[in-house]
Amino acid sequence: MITSGSIYETFHKAPECKDKDSSVASPLIKQNSIEKKDSYEVLKQIKRKLEKYDLKKELDLSSESIRILEDVNELEFNIFDLSRETNYNELVVLATYLMYKNDMFVNLTIEPKTFSIFIKSIQEGYNGVAYHNKVHGMDVGRLAYYYATSC
Repeated sequence: MITSGSIYETFHKAPECKDKDSSVASPLIKQNSIEKKDSYEVLKQIKRKLEKYDLKKELDLSSESIRILEDVNELEFNIFDLSRETNYNELVVLATYLMYKNDMFVNLTIEPKTFSIFIKSIQEGYNGVAYHNKVHGMDVGRLAYYYATSC
């Protein structure tokens, strides 16, 4: 049973944040704060990082995982195959893949490392219940993506 009554709960507790320069600031806040930088500079910085970003290496993807991901735009996409092939890391893998595939890191000016911390926290927060779990959550998200991009 989920104690908070939510579909998932996050067990990641960041240290109390005094300010972004403080040694107790959350790594997510401290590392990824955008200080009054020109938005064009931020965008260039993210684009440079993405040029070096190796999706296969970052997500530890096998050839079979990549083959499965290539079918993401098909209605018959099988989330269970992806789940098994990614060692039950389907939410992180598929969400990151969709962000990368659709240039959302650049379009939303989100650094891949920031997204990785966020999405791993979401995945870890899902309880292993029979139905409303991370596999179901990602399957619903993927189906929403399918309809949003194909209809």
